[in-house]
Amino acid sequence: MFKKIILGLLFLFIFSVTFTWSRDFNQDLGRHIKLAEIILSTRSVPSTNLFSFTNQDYPFFNHHWLSEVIFYVMNALLGFPLLMFLKVLLVMAAVGIGTYTSIKKGGFFVAVFFTTIFVPLLLERSDIRPELFGYVLFSLMLMILLHYPSSKKLLIFLPISLFLWINFHISFVFGVMLAFFLIFKMLIIHKKELFKDKKIIAILITSFIALLINPHGIQGLLYPLSIFQNYGYPIVENQDLLFLHAVTFNPLITYFFLLSPLILFGALILAIKKKYIEALILLLFYFLAFKQIRHMPFFVLTTIPVLSIAYADFLSFLFKRIKKDINIIRTVGYTILLCILPLGIYFFAGNVYSRTFDIQSRFGYHLLEDGKKASDFMLENKIDGNIFNNFDIGGYLIYRLYPQYKVFIDNRPEAYPKDFIQDIYIKLQQDPELQKHIFEKYQIRTVVFAHTDQTPWAETFLIHMYKDTSWRMVYLDRAMVIFTKDKKVEDIRLSAGYFNNLIDTQSDYLYLLRLARIFSLFEQNESFQKAFDKAAELNLQSCTIQKTLYNQQLQNPLLLLRAEQLKKDKWYCF
Repeated sequence: MFKKIILGLLFLFIFSVTFTWSRDFNQDLGRHIKLAEIILSTRSVPSTNLFSFTNQDYPFFNHHWLSEVIFYVMNALLGFPLLMFLKVLLVMAAVGIGTYTSIKKGGFFVAVFFTTIFVPLLLERSDIRPELFGYVLFSLMLMILLHYPSSKKLLIFLPISLFLWINFHISFVFGVMLAFFLIFKMLIIHKKELFKDKKIIAILITSFIALLINPHGIQGLLYPLSIFQNYGYPIVENQDLLFLHAVTFNPLITYFFLLSPLILFGALILAIKKKYIEALILLLFYFLAFKQIRHMPFFVLTTIPVLSIAYADFLSFLFKRIKKDINIIRTVGYTILLCILPLGIYFFAGNVYSRTFDIQSRFGYHLLEDGKKASDFMLENKIDGNIFNNFDIGGYLIYRLYPQYKVFIDNRPEAYPKDFIQDIYIKLQQDPELQKHIFEKYQIRTVVFAHTDQTPWAETFLIHMYKDTSWRMVYLDRAMVIFTKDKKVEDIRLSAGYFNNLIDTQSDYLYLLRLARIFSLFEQNESFQKAFDKAAELNLQSCTIQKTLYNQQLQNPLLLLRAEQLKKDKWYCF
């Protein structure tokens, strides 16, 4: 009875973390759908950068074409709701396989406990991405590895999984790693069985051949080894956690560090119990998540079963020593879970987490398209000339504006030469003379820019563009700004009520904070204060608002004690 209730609560908890507002079109999803449209219409996978007027012939390895086709077909059939359902289904399936493995290998309590405490880290990568398919395949292959040799019948799924995975996403390299761990386990632990069983050898050979069945053949298989050789842009998902912790406020990174002792102690237990493969896998994916935050989901899917194995052994040893009634201990464990899970559901499904830490991915169904109105503005007004855009919004502009407009750059660093990104794209935003030269070279007459870009070069560029009256600022909203040389559109800087209207019509505190930031860059102090005050009225518990108030109070010697008290009361924000 208790187990059924706990499993039901666990399902709701995972759902509360998974079913969140979608920012997917703001990132890569739109470009994926546009690429799939081209793949299906031409019946071939493009091998060059089609969408940019600056580097349209530059080679591009599309390592997620099959995911893109699935996204396109599902979106064409029933629209975004079907894509949202797919995301929830794939994430919950991946976690479900991991939890099932944990229960079988470690026991019910430790499985549910570790699923509960590690699943929130999935919020770091909660979008509709090609790697979602990799999550399920990873959990499946890890289950086969951990259960081997009793999972020998499931080995038939290895070739199928690797064939699909290499065409779904570049994370197939983790499948290759797990396959090598499996071979190592066979050689070291079950050596005689491997050489006697021809079926296993045939499956392993077929698995290798399956990896070659992709649009790029052997080059596609080896691509993970070279992708970062031409990576000129420091995207957040590729940064290590220490760096991100120093430059941004992300509660999930702090949470990861808090959980680290559990990981390291678990690896020690596994090593003591001579479960070296499990210990090595645990440490490997801990290290990968630490080095690049994009690997966090694979770390989570590893820890759920592997830590369950480690701590099941530890708890078994502990219980034998203390010699307590196991039924009492089990009852205490179930009671803990029955307390933690409802609180977790409330924390995430009640949007306490998102509203406190200013996370846009709130619980519920909602599609966010930050570039939609700006794109509509471009199309409706038929703004002429090539456009300059920033890295972040490039994928969405491809989705909405191609082929009417091509982009200067998009959010695929590997699709552009490294020196183009570093010596042209980034530098022109800091050097007005270089900007003038590049804009003349490519006949750029319009700038479409996501002002949510917080890089120092983006801020410098936006300030310069706002002050340069030879450019008309013709559009501004909660996320986008457009400047143009096209004289048929009015300059909104001349409209006294434009900024106030933006504030008055906005009811989401996060969007008001965005407006406050851009007004601050433009030195529109009255508009900044008005937007910030309205945001504070809507959600005073926001950590961003609390930190802003703290910094303002520090500027006044009479309010220093109040500032220190605020920091003490809102310690989780600092």
